[in-house]
Amino acid sequence: MRVIATSFIHETDPKGLEYPYFSENRAYVVCSIEGEHYRLRADHGDPVLVWKDRFVVLDPVIPSWFLTDDDYCAPGAFLVPGFWERYFDHDKRFERLFELEYQRLVADDASRNGPLPLEPLGARRPLP
Repeated sequence: MRVIATSFIHETDPKGLEYPYFSENRAYVVCSIEGEHYRLRADHGDPVLVWKDRFVVLDPVIPSWFLTDDDYCAPGAFLVPGFWERYFDHDKRFERLFELEYQRLVADDASRNGPLPLEPLGARRPLP
């Protein structure tokens, strides 16, 4: 599943949260769907929960290996109790597992949509 950040990605949300680590008009691969949130790899590299309404869906295809649990839809490894806590505690095994699953997601997405752009869509490059 591929989404793109909308023009209001940097507006403060109702809970006072801000999302400075995402770029307007940049495409992202969805790592998981958690209720009203997507978990996306932010520009700084960590997987972050962000409101779905900050994004527009470019490709709605959810990978066939995603598992669901109530309002949660993700690769099975991410459903392991305590996965995200251990990841953010810098447990190398869970960081590596995330990276493997993320690369699998990127490859699956690229097979349908081509490579994930490195820059925001419509970004202008400086003239040489």
